[in-house]
Amino acid sequence: ALPLIVVAIVSPTIYAADLLVPSQFQTIQAAIDNAQNGDTVRIAPGLYSERVSIIGKAISVQSNDGARSVTIDAAGTGRCVDVSGVTEGQLRLQGLVLQHGSASDFGGGIRVTGSRISLKNCEIYSNRAFQDIGCAWCTGNRVRGGGMAIVAGSSAIVEQTDFRGNTVHIAFWAWGANGQSRGGGLYIESSTTRVIGGSFANNEASADDHPPSCTNCNHPTTAAGAGICVGEGGNLEASGVSIYGSRIHGDNISLGIGAGISVLGGTANLTNCNVSDSQSNVPDNCFCGPEHSLGGGAYVDAAGVLVMQNCTISHNIVVGSDNL
Repeated sequence: ALPLIVVAIVSPTIYAADLLVPSQFQTIQAAIDNAQNGDTVRIAPGLYSERVSIIGKAISVQSNDGARSVTIDAAGTGRCVDVSGVTEGQLRLQGLVLQHGSASDFGGGIRVTGSRISLKNCEIYSNRAFQDIGCAWCTGNRVRGGGMAIVAGSSAIVEQTDFRGNTVHIAFWAWGANGQSRGGGLYIESSTTRVIGGSFANNEASADDHPPSCTNCNHPTTAAGAGICVGEGGNLEASGVSIYGSRIHGDNISLGIGAGISVLGGTANLTNCNVSDSQSNVPDNCFCGPEHSLGGGAYVDAAGVLVMQNCTISHNIVVGSDNL
């Protein structure tokens, strides 16, 4: 009889690696650049003055010594973290403070574009998205997400994360211009986001209009959702979240809507949440009209859906010449 030959084919085992900052890599970005899917970038406690870009990598980036012991400080030179193209697996950010980021469009602290991401035990602090418009008759200008913007088919889980002191701002300096600032803390558009616990505290949305003459001031100049704004195609599921101290304001602003949360063409479901101590302030200004404050706590437009269960809405106010 012929001998039986058995051939074993063994696939190589792929091990996830830990990449250590700063002992192996001096910067967080250098570690990310060398990471492969499944790897973990572990960061020693401290302040890291840099901006981080993560493109198409399903990795973990986390503090190596407890929640919020690592701070990424962009020092106003750009957004703290820019995420795109993570479509296989999920990017995980854990235990980080993202502060002093800036952008002229979406996501001053962190922008998520076409990606799957989770944040846990993080703090998004003192970031801003802003734009100054100096051209006449420029319309449809948009600035979104002072703290974080989740856009373009993204999926996010945000757990036990605080958004504090973030700002979205737009200003006009010529005749005929208009536009909106949306989402001081968080902005969601064409994406799904689940927020579990955490808070949105003292975030702002503002809009300033400085035309050469009040007889030609611009309309509308709008600020919406100082705490959270859910835009077109956005879907928010939030539980156990506190939204407080949100503020809408501006010079010669036309419209302030939903200081705590504004739902504009999207859907938001809030369970066991608190919306309190927020203010939409649209005082008399150029008398170009109409000047409105709509919803100190919450605002929903005709295309939006807001469902609230076992929530508390308290001590929210509107200030201005025509308040609803």
